[in-house]
Amino acid sequence: MSYTNMQSLSEQGVTLLTGLFCPGILTRLKNSAGTLGFPAISYAVPLNALEAAGIVSIAELLALLEIDGLTDLLSAALPGPVQCDLQHSWLRKRFAPQNAPRLYQPNTWHQDGGLGASFTPDPASVPPMNRLLTCWIPLQDCGRDSPGLELIREPLDGLLHYTELDDLRLRQSFAPDRFWAPELELGDGLLFLPGTLHRTHVRPEMEQDRLSLEYRFFPV
Repeated sequence: MSYTNMQSLSEQGVTLLTGLFCPGILTRLKNSAGTLGFPAISYAVPLNALEAAGIVSIAELLALLEIDGLTDLLSAALPGPVQCDLQHSWLRKRFAPQNAPRLYQPNTWHQDGGLGASFTPDPASVPPMNRLLTCWIPLQDCGRDSPGLELIREPLDGLLHYTELDDLRLRQSFAPDRFWAPELELGDGLLFLPGTLHRTHVRPEMEQDRLSLEYRFFPV
């Protein structure tokens, strides 16, 4: 972990963690998850359910996070001591367009700090943002042949109302260079703040589905 990671997280709301995560564990998890029955619509399973499903142990999931400097980066970003909550962390499957099941929809623009928030129809009434961090780790290369993430590199201190999350409206509100859809390799990850806007990045020519881990960290 470097000063650059902390700087980009603070100034852009997201930082790229290059080659930080064990490819061997990620590949084994991807292979095991091939037998997992994902629930329709969400195509996501909480990480705390994977051990009982015979996919991976809790210890191995947490071992992925035992990286020099990661805890310091997490604690500096919130700030203070943090803890990963596997109940609110996920293994997600996102589909290439040609493989998408009926009724499947990729994630639209959202902020993870809206977890559990209750919105009213009034755009002027926005609930407070939850304090958390998201560490997103694909189980394969993504962003070119399989869906990745698109993010808006702008740290936001509060939630936007759902009426403000239309793609056209966001592109009118933020400069074009703020929109970022990185191509990640196995072992890479993204760490982003609760207000960082993001969505599934998918293009018509993509042919492979994608699996990813989504760890959520909360203040202790």
